[in-house]
Amino acid sequence: MKKMFLLLGFLLFSIGCSSHMKLKVEDLVPQQQVTIAMANGQKVSGAVVRVDQESVVLKDENGKSWRAKKDRILSVKGPEPVLDLKGNLISEEEIARNKTNKNFWLFTISGGVLSLGTSFFVSSMISRASDDGNRNAITYGGTAAGTAIGTLLFSRAGAHRDREFAIQKITLERIGQQVKDEVAESKRKAEIQKEIERIKQERAAQQAEIEALRKKIEEKRKKKQ
Repeated sequence: MKKMFLLLGFLLFSIGCSSHMKLKVEDLVPQQQVTIAMANGQKVSGAVVRVDQESVVLKDENGKSWRAKKDRILSVKGPEPVLDLKGNLISEEEIARNKTNKNFWLFTISGGVLSLGTSFFVSSMISRASDDGNRNAITYGGTAAGTAIGTLLFSRAGAHRDREFAIQKITLERIGQQVKDEVAESKRKAEIQKEIERIKQERAAQQAEIEALRKKIEEKRKKKQ
């Protein structure tokens, strides 16, 4: 029983920490969410504003700016940066705005029910094979631990799927916007070229009128002579 609860605690800790990874200061980009640990023990979390030769500037959730000297930084942690097809960062704030909990709840509920049935069956089999007199404790404790662990794992899988869908949505929207911008730019260039051609034609017509008028004046001058 004790081992089961230790395993549950370890999984909870692992799930809480696995979303963050160690990052390199030189790889940080604007809008990236990070937590910086300083040599004096201070920790600062926020979005990267800029990175220069000497420091990293962050903006925390309250909008306050922080400057962390590079030579005083012990470590930088945060979610692995997500890039679109053009290599531009998809910020965590943008992902959060587009992310739903549809798959999270679907996986949590269905996974919890599945884990309950499976863990009860396995715990019952273990309790029957055990020489321990307290078989009910093994059954109930194993069922509870198994259900909790299974529910956590399924909910994590659902949340990951919701996140992936959000990233796909953002990427497709950016592609769509890029296509619209390219079409608009192409249309704008076509309109500019059309306007240039119109001006050329007008100038050609004006030049032709001027040349015709010059010839008439030249003819009149010759007749007078």
